[in-house]
Amino acid sequence: YATRTGIPNVALSSSIRGMNTRLRHKNMVSFHRIRVAIPLFTCKIVSTVGTDYDLSGNIQAACSIEYPANSGNKYSFQFSGVRNPITTAAAAGGYLLSDWLELGFTIPSLTNFGTITTIQTEAGNVMYANVFTGGNSNGGNEGVETSTGIITDKTITGTIADSFSFGVGPCLIQTEGNILSSAICGDAIADGSLDSASGDSNGNRGYLPKYCYKEGVGSFKLALPGEAIGSNLSTRWNRRLSLLAISGVDYLISGYGANDINYGDVTTLSQFQARKAVEVAAYRSVKPSVKIVLCDLMPNTVSSNLFVDEEGQSPSSPNWA
Repeated sequence: YATRTGIPNVALSSSIRGMNTRLRHKNMVSFHRIRVAIPLFTCKIVSTVGTDYDLSGNIQAACSIEYPANSGNKYSFQFSGVRNPITTAAAAGGYLLSDWLELGFTIPSLTNFGTITTIQTEAGNVMYANVFTGGNSNGGNEGVETSTGIITDKTITGTIADSFSFGVGPCLIQTEGNILSSAICGDAIADGSLDSASGDSNGNRGYLPKYCYKEGVGSFKLALPGEAIGSNLSTRWNRRLSLLAISGVDYLISGYGANDINYGDVTTLSQFQARKAVEVAAYRSVKPSVKIVLCDLMPNTVSSNLFVDEEGQSPSSPNWA
């Protein structure tokens, strides 16, 4: 039910053992009870499809919320009664789900609050990168610190910027409320990777989260730029699907399809329909009752006159003909 949630979808090429993040969020509903799910995997492109990769070895993680934002008042989550557990991605099923945190007071809806997350891995691990711009995680202008050494109980200080220009942090922020919520799946269009790095003034990047926010719908993203539907979805998407299973969403919005055509994986309508059927079955396998919304497939064209009119456009590749 909070803004700017997304999966760690770019893998860094270098070894990073520790990361602290301090981020600003805006909640869609008032809450006094909250929990988080911290992903212990990263997603990266393999050929024309994406795959979920568990972080290897032992992982230590901790998370707290800060309210009011920039106040320094922190409330720590516990994971099965432990504030800073050590586990492996395999043992945890790919994510750490916290216990419910009872704040003892209510944070009103549409209010900024912060999250502070620390993740420490073994040497040689590949850690999260910038979910918003796909760039180096050291480049964020909000509270971010990465290290090749071990970091223990360090706290990011300073002021969380209003720009929402960095997106690493807990994947899933859950609370209790009576609004609808949606998971957003798809490629770069669904992820909003062509949007500005800051997104809108509420931290939503991409047209789908912005639409959900405008309509009062909570959302989180399971999108991966560059990805096509491909095959063996339940195997390749097993970690994303596990997050979907616990998410509590009412709807799933799918924006897949453009890359399947761009890459030439599908060249006929029947082939495309078959792929979509496999995709839908993967969602249904973990959440049978979810209502699925398939986005319009927007044509990809080039223009001889800066898209002034339809006559100046032609398909960007033979596959779009």
